[in-house]
Amino acid sequence: MITEPFCIFLTTAHPEALDYETRNRFVMLTADESNEQTKRILEQQRWNETLEGLVAKKKRDPVIRRHRNAQRLIEPLHVVNPHAPSLSFPSAASHPPSRTEEVPHAHQSDRSAPSAPKAA
Repeated sequence: MITEPFCIFLTTAHPEALDYETRNRFVMLTADESNEQTKRILEQQRWNETLEGLVAKKKRDPVIRRHRNAQRLIEPLHVVNPHAPSLSFPSAASHPPSRTEEVPHAHQSDRSAPSAPKAA
């Protein structure tokens, strides 16, 4: 069981090949690899090396440091939705059921107990 925050990072050249369950559980980000984007990146990199760019970085650093320090102060907050009992969702499945829907509580199996050997 995972009790700490974690991150999963997947890369693929063909995101459309991912199954419904995978696409449903992740935020899909794509890269802009156009010539225009490359030109903007190179222009920004050149500007960063100018006097104006270095002065802007010096002004930006304390703000970034303050924001990072503020993020360290944030504590988890439990949220209660008083409207949860009145929410409804379509009962007709728009996709095949996931494994946890097919096998109730599959995600809650006890992994601490040794598994019995399977019969041949």
